[in-house]
Amino acid sequence: MTGVPVSIGSADSSATGSETDRVEAQLRDLILNMDLAPGDVISRSDVMSRLQCGQTPVRLALERLIQQGLVVSLPRRGYLISSLNMDALSEVFEFVVVVEGMAARLAATRISACALQRLEEITADVDALATSDGHR
Repeated sequence: MTGVPVSIGSADSSATGSETDRVEAQLRDLILNMDLAPGDVISRSDVMSRLQCGQTPVRLALERLIQQGLVVSLPRRGYLISSLNMDALSEVFEFVVVVEGMAARLAATRISACALQRLEEITADVDALATSDGHR
C-alpha cells in the first residue's frame, strides 16, 4: 500500500507510529459510528483536543483517512467528513481486515513466551465460559 507511513528508526518514531494508528482507528470509529457525521468540518486542533494527542499523529492519521476516502482536505478550513456509501464502506473494511491481519502476523512473531502463555490462558477461559453457557 502506498502512502501509509512506515516507522523506521528510533523508539520515538515507532511510538509516533503506534499513536498515529490509535488516532486513525479512533477517528475511523467516530466517522463510521456517525459521531462525526458526513458534512462535518473538523480541524487538527479539534482532533488533538478530542483525542488528547499531538499534532504529528493527527496529521498522519488524517492523511491516511484522506487516502481511504473518509475525509477530504479543505485548504485553510480543515477536513470535511465524507459521505459514506456502500462502496466506500466496503473498501474501508477491506483495508481494516488487511491491516489487522498484518498487525496480528507481526505481533505473533514478536510475542514473548510469558505473553503467549497468558494469551493461551485467556483463550482457555473464554472457551470454558462459552461451553458452560451452552454457546458451543
